Amino acid sequence: NSNAVTCTCKAGYTDSDPSPTKVVCIDICEYNNGGCDNNATCSHPSNSNAVTCTCKPGYTDSDPSPTKVVCVDICEYNNGGCDNNATCFHQPNDNVVTCTCKPGYTDSDPSPTKVMCIDICEYKNGGCDNNATCSHPLNSNAVTCTCKPGYTDSDPSPTKVVCIDICEYNNGGCDNNATCSHPLNSNAVTCTCKAGYTDSDPSPTKVVCIGMYFV
Repeated sequence: NSNAVTCTCKAGYTDSDPSPTKVVCIDICEYNNGGCDNNATCSHPSNSNAVTCTCKPGYTDSDPSPTKVVCVDICEYNNGGCDNNATCFHQPNDNVVTCTCKPGYTDSDPSPTKVMCIDICEYKNGGCDNNATCSHPLNSNAVTCTCKPGYTDSDPSPTKVVCIDICEYNNGGCDNNATCSHPLNSNAVTCTCKAGYTDSDPSPTKVVCIGMYFV
């Protein structure tokens, strides 16, 4: 005969007392969060030790194992589902992620629920004229529009670039009595005196057209 009693916590409960001689049973989830990650909530069916760990809002499970849950900030795992060229943001305790394209990139997807970031110059030429090239410093949205060879900026505004054929703007710098021409994709203008006029300037780089009757 022995009076040695053994106390065993019921299913769904665990011993929270470190003493080897005392058993204090509390809900299994109330002791060390049931073994769950600090950023997870613990639950279990009634009268069962089968714990389920669920990441709290704002966190997601980063462990591929089906038996382990490791909760990290939702934006730290796969960038929160955002594009690689976007930053991920969410309010505390919230799984609603906002993806914002990084400087130098813009959203090319018309969907209000998806953000696809491409170089700002690759989307609608960065807002530049069709006959301009777009450029920007690294990690910056400050776009510079530069007219392609054979074109020049006809807009006096310092903030807008409107590119037209170089010969259509101020006659390409030619004399009023000359015609302007240039090779394709080139700024090398040739000024040719119109019929009835001749070049009176001996310089090989300047054409001054006067009526031939003055010669």
